[in-house]
Amino acid sequence: WNFANIYKMYEGEQIYIDINVIVTPLFFYIGKIFMFIFGNNYISYQIYNIITTTILFTLIYHLLRRLKIQKLTAMTYVIVSLVVLTSLYVGATNYNVLAFIFTLCGIINLLKKNNDTKMAIFQGIITFLVFISKQSIGTFYIIGLVIYIIIFKKSIKEMLICGVTFLIGINL
Repeated sequence: WNFANIYKMYEGEQIYIDINVIVTPLFFYIGKIFMFIFGNNYISYQIYNIITTTILFTLIYHLLRRLKIQKLTAMTYVIVSLVVLTSLYVGATNYNVLAFIFTLCGIINLLKKNNDTKMAIFQGIITFLVFISKQSIGTFYIIGLVIYIIIFKKSIKEMLICGVTFLIGINL
């Protein structure tokens, strides 16, 4: 279904007009770019799948290491989760995975404990990317981010910068 919709977009059909899609469009636009670069075939979609899966598990490993989990243990967790996920779901390329990738980027960013304007802008961009990958996951991400800001007493300035950056992205 995802491949078919991306293929239709590549062939000139427009999302939400010609193609019946109920989720936000970022996943499909990125897939269209892959088809433009690698050709309009299923192999391009599998390249998208490989890159998405590699990024996902690299970020999971990076998050585990950021949480001070030893290298061997973190690698074991990643391998086990890779085996479990690929046995349950063969094609990892979908909008949920893309939203999860952006969510992991945001969580890793929050764990850096930098309190500055650049990080707040980056967090706003990540929030926007999660939201336009999948609105429901984006909504939960925003709720989690607000709870994080309240619990860890982040500055109102950072929260406003993040929110304004998100809103600017939404209005584009």
